Amino acid sequence: MKRRRNFIISGVLLVLAGLCTNYAWNTANNSLSVNIMIFATALFMAAIVIFVLNFRE
Repeated sequence: MKRRRNFIISGVLLVLAGLCTNYAWNTANNSLSVNIMIFATALFMAAIVIFVLNFRE
């Protein structure tokens, strides 16, 4: 059950990172775009860490 939940959390984080990246590419404001890209990168890295640690259990 915990494995399945971790896969779902990882997937949701990846989708949110993709949405943030898509929004950042379409934003004209440079500083906002950079901040959203940093946030999306953090979400992506968290999703990867959760996904990899899921197999170590």
